[in-house]
Amino acid sequence: MGKIRNINYCINMMGSLLCCLFVNLALTAGIYLAAIWGRSMGIEGPALAISIVWPATGLSLAALLLFGYKAGIGVFAGNFVYNFLAFNTFLPEFSTFNITVMAFSISIGSLIQAMISAYIIKTYSTPLVFRSVKDIFIFLIPAALLPCMIGSSIGVATLALAGELDKSLILTVWLTFWLGDSFGIYFVTPIIMIWSLQPIDVKFSDNILSISWMIFLFVLFSFITYYFKLTLPQLFVPISIWAAYLFRMHGASLAIFLMTAASIVFANVQGYEGVELTSIITFIAVTIAASLIIAAVVNEREEAFALLDSRNIYLEKEVDVKEEILEYVKHEALQKVKLVSSSSLHLQLLQNQIPLNAIDLCIKRSEKIMEEIQAFLNKHKTLNISEKKLIVEKLHQMKQELSDTAKCQELLFQIMENLKKNL
Repeated sequence: MGKIRNINYCINMMGSLLCCLFVNLALTAGIYLAAIWGRSMGIEGPALAISIVWPATGLSLAALLLFGYKAGIGVFAGNFVYNFLAFNTFLPEFSTFNITVMAFSISIGSLIQAMISAYIIKTYSTPLVFRSVKDIFIFLIPAALLPCMIGSSIGVATLALAGELDKSLILTVWLTFWLGDSFGIYFVTPIIMIWSLQPIDVKFSDNILSISWMIFLFVLFSFITYYFKLTLPQLFVPISIWAAYLFRMHGASLAIFLMTAASIVFANVQGYEGVELTSIITFIAVTIAASLIIAAVVNEREEAFALLDSRNIYLEKEVDVKEEILEYVKHEALQKVKLVSSSSLHLQLLQNQIPLNAIDLCIKRSEKIMEEIQAFLNKHKTLNISEKKLIVEKLHQMKQELSDTAKCQELLFQIMENLKKNL
């Protein structure tokens, strides 16, 4: 799996003046050519920006996302050059100043809406654009449909003030203008952003059969549509869904681009205009949204599985480490127990002489007390009260000594039993 780049990957390139100049010049030419392509898919009229699909808008947004707001110079220049040359060709009765003002106004509107769309995506989307369901929903509505109302409003107002747009057509032209810019973003921006920033997660070599079937079905449906003079974009829906599921964002964006291009070309060949063309593009837009959402769901599922696998590996390693620690602690504890047992045995052997000496001392003192009592009795045949008390005290003393002797004997017995067990 390749390295994923974020939307700031190309912005560092704009730090160089020469690089910035080259990017803006290339962008000017690219937007001009994209606008000519959009004009070929448009309706009749001098306002070239009211095509039903305007790829230049999608290219402008992708450029601002990739290269930052410094690319706005190229965005404005490309739109201005195209509008100026177009108005100069189709409106020869207008002065150069009026044509310049009109081209400048429409180009400013295109630049403002592209900058707002880029700001929304950079602010509220994730750093990895077009990776999650959240990214797709932010792209589809807040970053595409809503900002494009700005360009359509400025463009329609400019044409109306110039007297080139009948009041009864203002709403229709505004709607066409708005949908053209929005679908231009849907059509162009995903394939540029996804193929520029995201690595291909699926090996195409492992899916040769599926790719072959997709190509075959695309060619077959295109032939059916062209030969029988039908415009059936729904024929391409299974291919788009299949590509989105199998190849995720790369498959979805490529299928979207090819499906939209084929449908629009065939629609123009058949001469569809107005409501018919709008309904076809609307259906394609819904298919685009569904394909991108499916690809995002598959992306999130794969990332969740990958995260789960990594967590399982981490937990397994943690368990192994804990087991090693427990084994080490167990080993150390056994060593400590053996050491303590050996020390205790040695201590008991050292203390073995103490109770024996105490027993000898007790016996000797008891014998001495008995001798004293016997000598006292032999000397005194009759005893008074004080003498009896003295004898009683001697007897208690002897009892105490004998009691200590018994304790000494019991202690010795316990020590000998412990020695037998340990030995």
